[in-house]
Formats: sequence, structure tokens, C-alpha cells
Amino acid sequence: GNAIDAAVATALALTVVEPWGSGIGGGGFAVVHLAKEERTVVLDYGMKSPQGLDPAWFEMQQGGSADDDLFGWPGVIEDRNVEGYRSMCVPGAVAGLGKALEAFGTKSWQEVIAPALELAETGVPLDWWTMVRIASEAARLRKYPMSREIFLPDGLPPVPADGTVGHLDAGPLKATLKRLAEAG
Repeated sequence: GNAIDAAVATALALTVVEPWGSGIGGGGFAVVHLAKEERTVVLDYGMKSPQGLDPAWFEMQQGGSADDDLFGWPGVIEDRNVEGYRSMCVPGAVAGLGKALEAFGTKSWQEVIAPALELAETGVPLDWWTMVRIASEAARLRKYPMSREIFLPDGLPPVPADGTVGHLDAGPLKATLKRLAEAG
């Protein structure tokens, strides 16, 4: 394989092991330097707003920033830009990774997605950082049945019984990765 094969396989694997910051539900960019051709190519596969989005759905709060916003930006009323179906963008990661592989890779889609599938069979690693991430978002995760089922077993942030690294069932992510492996 080559560096593109490795980058695509890694991006797909991160979907399982770092789902809060990486993965097929997002987008990105790929900067590919083709040394033999002495040129660099940039692929933009960022997320897109859904067709029909109305900016009026996201009215800004008056007088101050959102309490939990890292950047101190003004908040949106009812966190509509963060929660609920209208907060979602159309992800570009799968299409972009596929295009990068097709254009510059040497391995098949099935070959590069295989490590992610293997990781999904084991589950999302439940280490100290995953527990912190889940616990910090527990109130928000609890609002949505599927998120609650996956990330809050027994209604609480998960803790491995013996204190070592455990695993969360990857649930629907396994099925999604299997579908992508089969359908491309």
C-alpha cells in the first residue's frame, strides 16, 4: 500500500476508537503531494448544510455567550445549532475518503475498511479519556434514546468493572461499517 491507503484506513479506524472527534459522520480535507509529478492536490470533503436550511432556525441569544461554549461565542436559542435534527450537516467523509483512495490509493475500499470493522467488532475502547468524554456529555446524551442506549448503559457513564480498559458495544456503527464495506 501507500500513504493514502494508510491515511484512509486510519481515518476509518478513528471512527471507532475516537468517535467524538473523528469519523465518518464528519468531513475533512486531504492534502496529497505527488512527488513524481511535482504537484500537490487538495481534496475538500467538508460537511454541507442540508438543502432548505433556513438561518432563521438559529436565532442568536441576546446578551452573552453560551455557558458551555469553548470559544465564548454567542449562543443560539435552545442550542438549536448543537442539538436536534436541524443541527446536523450532510457528512462528506465517506465520499472524500473514497475519492482519495480511488484517485491516489492502491488498495480496495474493502481492504482499507477491514481494520475499522475489526475494531468495531471489539467495540469502542473504554479508557479513562473515553469515560471523561462520555461523562462530560452525559446530560446531552441522555436526551436521545439511541445515544443513551449506546453511551450510558444502565443510565450512567460506563466504567469497566475491573478498572481496566473495557469496550462499549459499537452498536449501529458496526452495521454501518459493514454496509460501507459491502456497498462501497
